[in-house]
Amino acid sequence: PHTRVLDVGCGFGALALFFAHHGAEVVAIDANGPRLRVGSQVAEAHDLPVKFRRMRMQDLPFRDGGYHFAVMNNSLCYVVDQPERDAALAEAHRVLRPGGLLLIRNPNRLHPVDQFTGLPLLGLLPRRGATRAAALLRRARSDVALRSERAATKELRRAGFAEIRAHSRSGGPFRTTFRPLARYQHLSALRPETTTDQPSAHSHGGSTPSSFSSSSRSLR
Repeated sequence: PHTRVLDVGCGFGALALFFAHHGAEVVAIDANGPRLRVGSQVAEAHDLPVKFRRMRMQDLPFRDGGYHFAVMNNSLCYVVDQPERDAALAEAHRVLRPGGLLLIRNPNRLHPVDQFTGLPLLGLLPRRGATRAAALLRRARSDVALRSERAATKELRRAGFAEIRAHSRSGGPFRTTFRPLARYQHLSALRPETTTDQPSAHSHGGSTPSSFSSSSRSLR
C-alpha cells in the first residue's frame, strides 16, 4: 500500500507535491484558501495524488491512525496560543498510526538574529514584545510563537510523542554544541507503538508498514 502522508500547514503545497511525486498518497491542509488553489492546480497539471483541503490543524476531521507520516514545515509557529498549539500536536498524534513519524521544522527562538526581521535577539522577547519592538523599528513581523529546542521537545512529549530527536543540517564536531542556536529547528518524533491512549469512537487502529518503519528509523 502507499505511504499516507499528512502535510499540516502546507502553504502552497511544495512538500506535498514532492511526497506525491515520490509515490506517497498525500493530504495537504492549510487555513489559507488561495495558497491551496496554487498547489491544487500543480497537482492536477501533473496528475499527482494530493488532496488539498482548507482547515485548521487544531481540529482535524480524519480518523484515528490513518497516516504513516505527518509534517509541519514552518507552520506550527503561526499557532500562537498554547492551548491551540497543544491541540494541534495532539491531533497530529491522534491521526498518526502507532509507529508513525512526525517531522517538524520551525524558526528557533534562540537564534541570535530574528528570522522575520533580521534584527538581533528579537526572538528572545515575549511574543507581543517582539511584535511591538519590530513595529517601533519599522520592520514587518508576523505574529508568531517561537520555541527553543528544549521547549518544543516538551510540547511534543506532552502530546504523547516519544523518541523525540533534534537533527542538524550541518556536520562536524560542533554540530551538537551549536544546534540549540540554529536558525531553524528540525525535530522528529514517533507515536509510540504501544500507547495508553483510550481509542475514540471512530478509531480504526492500524499499523505502520515495516518498510515505512525502516525508513523512519533511518531519519533518526
